[in-house]
This record gives sequence, C-alpha cells and structure tokens, in this order.
Amino acid sequence: MARVRSGGTDRFSWAEDARSEAGVDGGWWPRCPDPLRELPTLAAVLAERGYGPIAHVQANVDDWVRHPTAVTVRGVAVPMTWFTLLFEHRLIVRCITGRRLTLTVVPFDIAESRASTALRHAADADSPGMSPPARLRALGARLRPRRH
Repeated sequence: MARVRSGGTDRFSWAEDARSEAGVDGGWWPRCPDPLRELPTLAAVLAERGYGPIAHVQANVDDWVRHPTAVTVRGVAVPMTWFTLLFEHRLIVRCITGRRLTLTVVPFDIAESRASTALRHAADADSPGMSPPARLRALGARLRPRRH
C-alpha cells in the first residue's frame, strides 16, 4: 500500500489495486474526531491523488463528535449523510468524477504504533471476511460502543 506522510506520521494508506477484495480502498487515521476539521485534509489528499473534488461523504455517527449536514471544503459545501447501523469505522466518499472510495477510519486516539499497523491492513485482501472493526479490535483498539 502507498502511504501519505503528514507531520511525520502516516495518516493514509491505499490499496495497491483499484480496490481490495475486502471492498475497501484504503485507510485514514484522522487527527481528531471533528469532521469539520478533518475532511478538508482528506479532500486535499484525494485531489492530490487525482480523484477530484469531493461531492458527498457518508460516515458512521459513532466515529465522529459532530454530525454536520455539510462540510465546507475549499469554499464549497459538501453534503454529508450519517448512518448508525452499518459500516462501522468506514467512510464512503463520492467524488465529482464519479469515483466512489471506501476508507477504513482508524480511531483518532489509537496509539501511533497500532494506527500504523491498522493502516497497513486497512485494505488488506489477505484478511477476507474480517471487518474493519474486527481488524481494529485485533490490534487492541478500544472501540466506542455502537448506538442501537
């Protein structure tokens, strides 16, 4: 997987193929649980990788402390949709190019060594059937309880 370095720490990882067998394109380790602060960084990285501007974001409410209906990225309001029952620790991004990306969200407060391992395995096809939360738990991440 390719990585993007940010502040001396890898914060992103990408599947080597267009999409892994697990259906995940990569992983992201945000610095904080606030989408208003973090999504502009994600948008910049996706634009740098050639995916184009973000058109829409879907995220799990349990991964973030705020739940805005839109996030401003480069002066444009990007709509957000929140879900509760499916896709724990996943973020789905649709770009204006039509490309859809699914990323595993590594908890912001996980230790750097474990986050690095989680990012390496975020889109690992060698672990089919293992969900992102199961992989994160296997690495010792303390996951927040899910809402029901």
